[in-house]
This record gives sequence, structure tokens and C-alpha cells, in this order.
Amino acid sequence: DIHTKLMAFQATGGGDQPESVNQALLESVEKIDWSDDPKVLKLIFLVGDAPPHMDYDETQYPEICALALKKDLIINTIQCGSIPTTKKFWTEIAYASEGQYVAILQSGGTVAVHTPFDKEIAELNGMLNDTICAYGDRRVQEMAMSKLRSQSAAKAESVADRADYLSKGRAGGSMGFGGNTVIIGTDDLVEMLMDESVTFENIDDKKLPDGLKKLQPSERRAELERRIAARKKFQAQMEDLVSKRADYIKTEREKNAGAAPMDAFDEQVKEIIHDQAAELGIEFSE
Repeated sequence: DIHTKLMAFQATGGGDQPESVNQALLESVEKIDWSDDPKVLKLIFLVGDAPPHMDYDETQYPEICALALKKDLIINTIQCGSIPTTKKFWTEIAYASEGQYVAILQSGGTVAVHTPFDKEIAELNGMLNDTICAYGDRRVQEMAMSKLRSQSAAKAESVADRADYLSKGRAGGSMGFGGNTVIIGTDDLVEMLMDESVTFENIDDKKLPDGLKKLQPSERRAELERRIAARKKFQAQMEDLVSKRADYIKTEREKNAGAAPMDAFDEQVKEIIHDQAAELGIEFSE
């Protein structure tokens, strides 16, 4: 998901400037199903090291920024490295869309938070992922597999951060997903059965992954019930580990207050989000 990808970010500086910045911005503004609620904070982060192609026959950033403002979207720009022409465009894009511009080290400079619980959380997350049953057409099945591959490639601390995010969402119910969620943005039959939005009797066989389609109805139900039981068990274990990890991080941050480099990617993102959320009256608790 987004948080995992952001925290796994690293700019490699391939030197293939300029890049398709305008295309990426336009797709972010136009293709995402943004909320119409004016009280919702809607942010786009443009992260990169190279300036945009301005020689392509395409919609370019001044017009895209105007479209963003009409939708109450804020575009923030984060420059990696120090290419002078990139800074010019990045600052113009941020200014034109009421966003913020910041520059970070080429490596991304994220502040890694390692805890004694990360490895166990990552292993448990893998077991939770094994309970997922993507429910939908081929596109849904492929999307689920792509998300699981991204998680598998993420560092343990990133996986642990994501587990913490899901835990808070399940507890508060304010992040758009429920108490049995393991994967976001993809229909999961196990979650739907647990939430009773789908029953065993009205499962659409066409939406099942190939492995379950091959089973007899009685075998399929037994497998789904096994996954439900496993999820309940693993989620209880995860909540305990995430709580212990949060306590550990709080203690370490109190001991090392002020030690985080101010140009770190995650610190810059956090500061921008907090500032812009405050303008809508949104407050965060650590």
C-alpha cells in the first residue's frame, strides 16, 4: 500500500533526465477517485530527482495544478538530489498548487525505526497474508498478488509500520476499513465472511481464486473456515506485538529526542502532513 511504498522509497539517480512528471501528475489528479468532501485532506506527493519533459504533446503541470486546485488537491514536491532545473520545476509546481517544496538526500534519508519486535511482526504478517482470499475478477486477483509481492519485498520495519497502521485503523474504525482487514483496497472474501457482508451460501464462484475454484463446496467451506480461525488467532497475536512495539518506539524517541535528521524523507513527509492537516482542523496523536 501507499505507506509501505513511501517508506521503502530510495532514489537511485539513474541520470535519465528529464522524466514523465506531467503524465504522473495528471494521472494522480484525474484517475484517482478523490473524495468530494471539503473536510477531507487530499494530498499528492511528487518525489523525484529529474525535471519534467516539456517537449511532449501532453497536458503540462501549470494546467494540471489548476485542475488540482479545483478538486481541493494539494501537490507537495520532494526533490531528491540537487539537479538545479528540478528545483525550479518542483518549486513552481508546489507554489501553483498551494503545496510545499522540500529537498532531501539522494538516498531518501529515511529514519529507520528498528525494534526487537519487527522480525516477529513481519513473520506474523506473512501468516496473516496467507489467510487472504482475493474476491473478484482477474484484475482484482492480480492486484492482490501485486500488493503481497510489495509487502514481501519491504523491510521488516516497514512491514511493522504497516501493521501498526492497520491496528490503529481496526481499533478506531476511522480509516475506511474494518476490524478484520489485512489487505487494503482489494476485496478479501475472508474479511467479508467475518464481517457478514457475504455468506457461504451466496459466494460467487466466478470471483474465487483458481485454487478455491477447484475445490468441492464442502472442501472450500472448510478451507475458508480454517483461514477465518487462523486470522482471528494471528490478529490477536499481532495486536499484542504492535502494542509492545509502540511502547518501545515511544521510549526510544523520548531518549533520542532531536536526534532525527531534519532532512529525512519520513520526517519531511510527517511535518508536511501535520501542517496541512492543521489547516483543516485535523489533529494527530503520536
